[in-house]
Amino acid sequence: MQRQPHLTIIFSHFLLLDAFVSPIARLIILELFFHTTHYQDACSDVVEALWTTQQQPSHATVTSSHWQQSLTEAGIWCRFALGTVHVVCVGVLVCTSAAQGSVAIAIRNVGKQFGIRRSREAGHPHMDVVVVDVEAREKR
Repeated sequence: MQRQPHLTIIFSHFLLLDAFVSPIARLIILELFFHTTHYQDACSDVVEALWTTQQQPSHATVTSSHWQQSLTEAGIWCRFALGTVHVVCVGVLVCTSAAQGSVAIAIRNVGKQFGIRRSREAGHPHMDVVVVDVEAREKR
């Protein structure tokens, strides 16, 4: 890695490009998944499962507002949980992409430092980084 710093810089550019391109595909797949679960009404399956796994209620219980309210609340909580999972997945996607981008920039900086060190060792002073002292320049 220290002998060929340009390969490190090329890798960091590839990693940075991947940090921007691959989340688009991941986001499309994630949205497709949640769109499918929403339109196939996965939450109604949860409510139906609650309906069938409970003891068969009597007619008075079925028509009672308490039973209907509990089924409605189960559907609301299911939608809320599904929405929360959706938000968390998108958040994780954004955070991992940001982390990958910051790692790519750090690798690029390391590659540049290796390049500067290698040019100094090879005796190429024109490749050194020049630091300009602004205060010294203003005093002239």
